[in-house]
Amino acid sequence: MDRAHTLSAPRSNAVRIRRVGFTLFALSFLTPNWDFESMGVGAFIAVPWWVCVTLAEGDVFHNWRAAILIGSWTIGWLSNFTVFFRVPRFLAITAVTAPWILYLAMVFFLSMTRRDFGVTGFIPFYPWAFGIGLIHCSRLMEARHVAGAAPVSPPS
Repeated sequence: MDRAHTLSAPRSNAVRIRRVGFTLFALSFLTPNWDFESMGVGAFIAVPWWVCVTLAEGDVFHNWRAAILIGSWTIGWLSNFTVFFRVPRFLAITAVTAPWILYLAMVFFLSMTRRDFGVTGFIPFYPWAFGIGLIHCSRLMEARHVAGAAPVSPPS
């Protein structure tokens, strides 16, 4: 096996993983909820509205639960845009964890009286979160592979 082939093999794995990630990410916008009442694109459109309404009502300034929800909604929503370009490692890790922070915030802080497990039935969340994770992990794999590769001398 020649050196060029061994250097390109991990990169091709990263490309495959990124393709699966983009497929899951795109499908999450078209995936219906378990009760077929909404789709992932509806959540994407609704989140900025929820954030604006909650900020306008002022709840975020005197209710720590609202502040956590606003922060997690915002970071989760912004992570959608990180899949289209390379970001520094810290931002990539933040984008990968943002959907799961949002998930936990929705379970523990959406209801004032009890835990709300209704978010577990929002099926578009899962391909969305895993898609973002796979996309960034594939880019981190590529960066790691390139950083660890020995420089190739030009042919003489």
